[in-house]
Amino acid sequence: MVKGMARIPVFGFFVVSFGMVLGCSPTGTETAAVPVLSLPLDSGLGLETVLVRDSIVPPDSPLLWVFLKNGGAPRQVNLHPDAFYISVETSTGQRLDPVEARSMDDFLGLMVRPVLPRGGVFGSLVSLDCVDNGYGRSGPGLGCYYGYRFETPGDYRIITDYRLEETGEEIVHLVDSLFVTVIP
Repeated sequence: MVKGMARIPVFGFFVVSFGMVLGCSPTGTETAAVPVLSLPLDSGLGLETVLVRDSIVPPDSPLLWVFLKNGGAPRQVNLHPDAFYISVETSTGQRLDPVEARSMDDFLGLMVRPVLPRGGVFGSLVSLDCVDNGYGRSGPGLGCYYGYRFETPGDYRIITDYRLEETGEEIVHLVDSLFVTVIP
């Protein structure tokens, strides 16, 4: 286990609030390292991404924790899967095209808009070979929102973009990026 990481069951999502972890697990049998986050209490809403491992060997795919953190006043957040998008670039800045991409229907049910309290964190574990659309069953062979293959050795930049809906005409984006190395 990596220092600074805790081992818990893999959740489809979880919310940490006032020291409690609330979550939903499709199987409850898998585990993955969960980073211990530091949350500045005066920072407002923030996005943080953390890799489970900083290097992979093909055909493995990066596992990425995506956290939406609230260090400010309680606020309503949009957790619709379309609000988050993860893109990938090569070390030369060339964008990697998804190998599988499907459109997301306009209406897939009610959008989840919980209030994230001060000090609250929403987290999701994402496998980049099959980014789930958040509705129903998905996975390799079952249909994914989109996915990436990391077949060529080298460094890749993973960019996570959260589109924060604001009233009026302005849309604010929270962006975080990190690097993963594909080794032969």
